[in-house]
Amino acid sequence: MNTSPDRNLNPHPRQPLSLVVVASLILVAGAGCRPAPDSAEPVREDDAPYAASAPAEPINLLVIDDPAVGAVVSRQYSARQSGTVKVTERTWSSIVENNFADFSQFDAVIYPARRLGELATRDLISPIESNQQRNSDARKSVLPFDRRELVSWGERVMGVSLGQSLPMMLCRSDVLAACESEVPESWKEFSELAEKIAASGTIGLPERIGVPLADHWAGYMLMARAAPVVREPGKYSTFFDVGDMRPLIDSEPFLRALQGWARDLDPAIAAATPAEVLRQFMAGELAIAMAPVHPELLEEVATPDFEFQLAPLPGAPESGPELSVRTFGGDGRPTRVPLVGATGLVASVVAGRRERVATAFVEWLRDKKISALVAAETPLAGPSHKTHLADAGQWLGPAFSPDHAVAAANLIESAHEGRLCLIVPRIPSADEYLDLLDAAVRAVIADEANPVESLAQVAHRWNELNEEAGRDARRAAYRLSEGMSR
Repeated sequence: MNTSPDRNLNPHPRQPLSLVVVASLILVAGAGCRPAPDSAEPVREDDAPYAASAPAEPINLLVIDDPAVGAVVSRQYSARQSGTVKVTERTWSSIVENNFADFSQFDAVIYPARRLGELATRDLISPIESNQQRNSDARKSVLPFDRRELVSWGERVMGVSLGQSLPMMLCRSDVLAACESEVPESWKEFSELAEKIAASGTIGLPERIGVPLADHWAGYMLMARAAPVVREPGKYSTFFDVGDMRPLIDSEPFLRALQGWARDLDPAIAAATPAEVLRQFMAGELAIAMAPVHPELLEEVATPDFEFQLAPLPGAPESGPELSVRTFGGDGRPTRVPLVGATGLVASVVAGRRERVATAFVEWLRDKKISALVAAETPLAGPSHKTHLADAGQWLGPAFSPDHAVAAANLIESAHEGRLCLIVPRIPSADEYLDLLDAAVRAVIADEANPVESLAQVAHRWNELNEEAGRDARRAAYRLSEGMSR
């Protein structure tokens, strides 16, 4: 089982600027720079008042798979609430090995978003009911995917989001010019550009395309490419059939996506983390890179000496609209469906403990200023509030320009306005399912396996895992993960 944490992880030019982007332009002079660490000035007069107010009582906080978060949460809570937070840091693997034995000793827990299903299914975390959400206006200010999909289990809200970093595409401008191409908007256009890059032999310009394939990122990148077809309005059967839990991972959308990656990527591509992909791109080694972006992934990277564009991942399927009637919008542009949950942190109330106190603490974490301070410290998190996009440069880092900050704000806002996303698998023991998929994706890209046979084998083994765990239980969990009732 792969239990390692995910730390190693230009909008369309014709798109009109939104109010959020106008705000980012006002702040653009500082957009490329991160704010000073909060430890340098833990309390400022303009930080008060806050949207939420937690009681000044000691909090026992468990932090899973993220050593950067506990210290900043404890520091901010102590400085602003005159209370204390006792932080315990653990890895997910150690918690599983201990069979969640001492989970109930904590009041609240912060964890990778993809672990929500495991905790909710075991009744280890409590829902935050609407009558407990003391500041509904603060909740409404949260970006839609962070307010709904990332923290929901069925129809219940199980925590608050501390943000996530959506995968983005970085394209060198000189490579695009040499290929006489624009930033690709569809996966078909991306494949055409990849072919041009491979055939160009442009002297002095990189020709490799970089995507993360380490850990679960191999499976995630397959999902990101298949998302525009797999996820449609009113359609809940994505990875499995919600009726009988039949695996759909060998269906045509996933097969086309895998064949696309095998065609577009160098078979010798390394199984890199998102951080390694970004560093390679900034060092001038890649023509195109796709990865989530966060300052903590690029702290030691100097500003590149070439121009590049920041854009969302392509949309639409591999071979045109015949795979789905909705993959192109009425304006002729390809539909984009972002992948949600590959990164992201969630804070929840531990069930059976001091739920009133813990709920107030979790609500305090959701505050737009507190969540921004916490999310700035870890690449697992990111912007979670609409107001965070007004200074989008803080989520990119010094290697990015003010123009990139504007592009990022537009990109993130557009993704959330689409109101449709594909969320990564969150059912219990999701690692077992993903380990199988990751290995198959890497083998096919390396030209060591046949894509049809590989996905068929994955589907067969996923079916066996359903049987071993109890098909009815897995079906119930999957339906809840997709926002349905049991």
